[in-house]
Amino acid sequence: ADILRLLALNVNQAVSRDHLLEAVWGTVSYANSLALNVQITYLRKALKNDPSVKIESLMKKGYVLRG
Repeated sequence: ADILRLLALNVNQAVSRDHLLEAVWGTVSYANSLALNVQITYLRKALKNDPSVKIESLMKKGYVLRG
């Protein structure tokens, strides 16, 4: 929920991986980075029924919530 909230507060704007990791887990680490990948996958699955909302990946930068 924290990840989606951060993305929603910045709709159509890039949110860096490091910012998400710090805000949600309190640290930037490889293990937490993998956990972020998994959580983004879960969010995409949860949002798939709404074609007006999409989470885009920005390679090695972060994510953007389009909607």
